[in-house]
Amino acid sequence: MSDLESCEKVFIPVHTETKPHCGHFYLYIIHVKNEEIEIWDSLLDTCVAETDRDENTRKLLLAMEKLFVNVAFTGFRSKMKTDILKQPNGFDCGIFVMKFTEQSYNYVKINPSFQFGSEKERDDLALKLLNSDLNQEKRNLYGKARRHYAQKQDGNKRLRVDRVIRQDRLEEGSSKDYILPTTDLIGRNFQNDAKQIWEWIMGDKVSAIGIWEMGGSGKTALATHIHDKLLEEANGDIKVIWLTVSQNIDIYKLQKVIAKSIKLDISDEPRKRIARKLFQTFKEMKNCVIILDDVWDHFSLKDVGFPMSDNRIKLILTTRIGEVCQGMGCEEVIKVKPLDEEDSRTLFDEFFGLFREELSSEVENISWFVENIAQNVVQECEGFPLAIVRIATSMKGKTKAVEWRHMLECLKNLGNGQYEMDKWVFPVLRSSYDFLTNKLQKFLLYWVLRIGTNNLCFEDNIHYFIRRFVYESIDETMELSVQYDEGYNMLLKLKNHSMLDYDDYGYLIINKFLRVLATGIAEDTGKIMRKAYKNLIEIPSDDQWKEDLQQVFLTGNKIQAIPCGTCPNCTQLSMLLLNGNKELNHITDEFFNNMPALKTLDLSETAIWCLPKSVSNLKYLITLLLSRCTELRDIPSLGKLKRLISLDLSWAAITEAPVGLESLVSLRWLSLLEIDEWVISPLLISKLINLECLELGDAQCLTDATVQSIQGLKKLEVICAYFHDISIFNTFVKFMAENRVIRSYQLTLYSALYDYLGGLDDQIKREYSMKKIILKGMNFKNREPVVLPRDIKELFITACFLGTGVRSPCNILSYAHNNNPPQIELCISDCEDVECLCCCSCPFCSSSQLVGRLHLWKMDNLKDLVSPSADSLHQSALFSQLTDLQILYCESMNTLMPFELLALLQNLRTIWVERCEQMKEIVGDVHPVMEHTIKLPMLTSLTLLVMPELESVCTGILHCPSLRKFSANYCKKLNPPRIAISNDESVPPMKKNSSGTYYWQK
Repeated sequence: MSDLESCEKVFIPVHTETKPHCGHFYLYIIHVKNEEIEIWDSLLDTCVAETDRDENTRKLLLAMEKLFVNVAFTGFRSKMKTDILKQPNGFDCGIFVMKFTEQSYNYVKINPSFQFGSEKERDDLALKLLNSDLNQEKRNLYGKARRHYAQKQDGNKRLRVDRVIRQDRLEEGSSKDYILPTTDLIGRNFQNDAKQIWEWIMGDKVSAIGIWEMGGSGKTALATHIHDKLLEEANGDIKVIWLTVSQNIDIYKLQKVIAKSIKLDISDEPRKRIARKLFQTFKEMKNCVIILDDVWDHFSLKDVGFPMSDNRIKLILTTRIGEVCQGMGCEEVIKVKPLDEEDSRTLFDEFFGLFREELSSEVENISWFVENIAQNVVQECEGFPLAIVRIATSMKGKTKAVEWRHMLECLKNLGNGQYEMDKWVFPVLRSSYDFLTNKLQKFLLYWVLRIGTNNLCFEDNIHYFIRRFVYESIDETMELSVQYDEGYNMLLKLKNHSMLDYDDYGYLIINKFLRVLATGIAEDTGKIMRKAYKNLIEIPSDDQWKEDLQQVFLTGNKIQAIPCGTCPNCTQLSMLLLNGNKELNHITDEFFNNMPALKTLDLSETAIWCLPKSVSNLKYLITLLLSRCTELRDIPSLGKLKRLISLDLSWAAITEAPVGLESLVSLRWLSLLEIDEWVISPLLISKLINLECLELGDAQCLTDATVQSIQGLKKLEVICAYFHDISIFNTFVKFMAENRVIRSYQLTLYSALYDYLGGLDDQIKREYSMKKIILKGMNFKNREPVVLPRDIKELFITACFLGTGVRSPCNILSYAHNNNPPQIELCISDCEDVECLCCCSCPFCSSSQLVGRLHLWKMDNLKDLVSPSADSLHQSALFSQLTDLQILYCESMNTLMPFELLALLQNLRTIWVERCEQMKEIVGDVHPVMEHTIKLPMLTSLTLLVMPELESVCTGILHCPSLRKFSANYCKKLNPPRIAISNDESVPPMKKNSSGTYYWQK
């Protein structure tokens, strides 16, 4: 419009209000060259009065003249266009305006090619808007609607579009009283989740339900299924309200939409009174289900006006953030699981299957080809519904083999770009990333870059990872333990935000597509060279080492050497990770000469035997990690590294202290684990006055001088140490009892023989925030008792020999002080001469040590948990706080526990007994003739596996009102267990199959 004279026509749709709450559209067409304006109105003069139209025309021309001063619009002639198609109803004026605009160049009223049915056009337009690539509000709505019809039901107009997966966002704050677009629920987990939610809604025990998982996982589809089922089956008895909340919560806006949906006028109400009015209206309702979709933060339901204490009002919410469910008071929460391979394939076929016949004959074996591609797609999508649907939808109509091969290759190499993912999948995940705080974003990017495609297994590797994060991004103003706790909390936050999760095998994993997205973000926001786990055998070429590089990731490759003459000019490089290059045995001395800003250097798990001399000049180095460099013997002077905070020399082959170690006054973490040929002097340790965390191998703990050397370390909070000598171990424990500064420890007492046989290496697990004692491979015959700290939380005893005449491990233990100890986790394994766990009469047993979790494994001669001769069992509180009991491979036990002991276990939650092949009964009975009832009010799970001689769980009735699962697998002699789960102590029937299996789940 900037060059108006070149325009032939200008189209201006106008909307005017004809009466309150009623409006009308008509069209102005301005012919600039002819100086004429036409009025196209599908109702002619029947809706807008001539005087009103003339006034609107005058105002329009005045406005145009002000915008375009070179054209005298007020002098244009105006006329009503009369030879046009008239609308058959009173509500399609907008459709006619669009069609008039579209057809005005060749419009001939009597020509059939220019006629149209307004209702069909309206329906087509709705579908076009829903499926348009430009429709950002509906960007996740897949496929086209196959059927579209309107029908009357219960006086409400409802719209249904079948077999379209509904993953889009409804208009913010919308409320729908009609059937929503959805698809069949695919997968056993989805079916089970839907069934469970329906039961909760129909019952009277649950009023608030949360559905939680990452974007694109099917949360909204699940909620939509429930919504539609309520409308279809509740026969109008239940009012259903759907609200899409999204990120910016506006309580007042929610209240207005809710009020409108329940036909409540709040227009004149002060905002402070709206919640009260809504509350009262809901209280008067018979039944109502409120569905809050896409909730990003918790808010007060009371502030909105929901009476959630009333079971007639049910709440269902979907969210990507687990803590939102807790914050909103959800009594039951469903975490949507990824699809398994079979269900993933079913979903793919659902969206692609009808188009298989369109594949051309160019593909030699269509059946094999499609099956193979589909299977690969399923595997690459890792059970993520959004990705599966987008790929299947995008391949509809693709008939060339090369198109399919290219699609699969793009999916395997997402980092190189893939249109469907960039357009549909990554924006959904990006919104979750953008919602994170800056610290959480940094932690996630670190996770992705550091771990690569690997996953972390169980808690121990996770603690190790968090330690690395703390060391490599250390805050010099905060204590290490505080930073560690913050790091662990950030990991939990990411899990809570559906960014990380555990798989069925205990691995902490990240969604493949989220990993690719995060990698791209990291590479876009920083100068990064990321070539981790690429099987490189040589260092990247000189042209790849840009001067403005900030981080270089070369972890896990097969680089063998960094040859002479290699000296990258990277003046801004702050992090260099070469760890895991196990064949790297040489780094040229000048390699680090032009890296003056380097702060983090990780050479762990390499085969270098000499640290390059240029490391000595890295004055800004904060973290130097040389763990498991088992050939490393030569370290240059560290005296200039005054800013060094973290130094890991564990498992190095050095035989003497590095020159300048005593000058590292900023050092806060030092690891000297498994350095066998160098005994650090107590004087050197005492000079490291800022140490907060110290890890010492047995070579550093040979004398009491070690205890004396750390007495002056006033900031020491965390210690990990290994001992061979019981006396030195006990001295150290007593020192800790007097030194209140140390608040986290792992102390291991083990025999040299056990270490020599390889029994220690894989057991080393280092973490903060722990209080653990480990006894391994020790022979306690004629030895002094082991002294335990009074604040101990975990005690592990493995492969120890108690000595002649000693039947229970309690006889070799004592405490440093007499104050009451806390609840502990006790794990004992491979102790062949242990016959009973405790005697209930020794000083240790009478000290009221409370066992919270008990794990016994491979105790070949263990017969009893407590000595049969114990006469004070009824007075002992040893097991009164026991919550979890696990016993495996204890083949000499005939009875798990006596009746008297079980009566004490009122806090017991889980029992797991496996492969105790001589066990005949779980609960022993001193009065086998009398029937009795034992109540375990907290027990939720009882599992028995491979117990060929097991005959009974209990001769009486085991009353477990909280029990949710009972299973007995391969217990062929087991009689039907009598377990009561209701308050009236009625026993549900249990049947055994041919393999000797009972199973019951609530």
